[in-house]
Amino acid sequence: MATDLTDLAGRIYLDVSMTAQKALDLSTPQDTLQYRPSLEYTFGDDPDVAGEADQIFHDQFTIAASASETINLSTCLNPFGTATGFDDIKAVIIRNVSDDAQIIIGTGTWIAWFNDASDAELLDAGGMCVHASPKAIAAVGSGHTLVITNADGVNAATVNVIIIGTVDA
Repeated sequence: MATDLTDLAGRIYLDVSMTAQKALDLSTPQDTLQYRPSLEYTFGDDPDVAGEADQIFHDQFTIAASASETINLSTCLNPFGTATGFDDIKAVIIRNVSDDAQIIIGTGTWIAWFNDASDAELLDAGGMCVHASPKAIAAVGSGHTLVITNADGVNAATVNVIIIGTVDA
């Protein structure tokens, strides 16, 4: 299935700005860290060509206490409502915007950056995870899913998800 998008371009960047200080008797020296790595993406469908992407999925959803949200990567909708899914994933960004609830990012049937299907990543309230590569992180097969589970038994969890990748022409 080919993408219906005619262009996709952008950048993922991380901006780490930290200042450390140590008060001494006569001075307070400091160390300032400015670290800003980035990845650029331009329109293209080759998973092995650095920086090419032709499909994006993004959504915000609320997961009830102790419930899960399953994203079918091979059939998810792009921002214009077309079900094109992904053949290869280049970036996954997940932000837990909840005030209280922890979430568990599990593999479903898509192992991706995990070693096996039993692995998972715990994300605290307010936390985020970014897995991004200029080339494909992992291929997507028919029915491959990414599962996000609310680990809190009382509070709902609100989650933002962005996925960038390619669709074979």
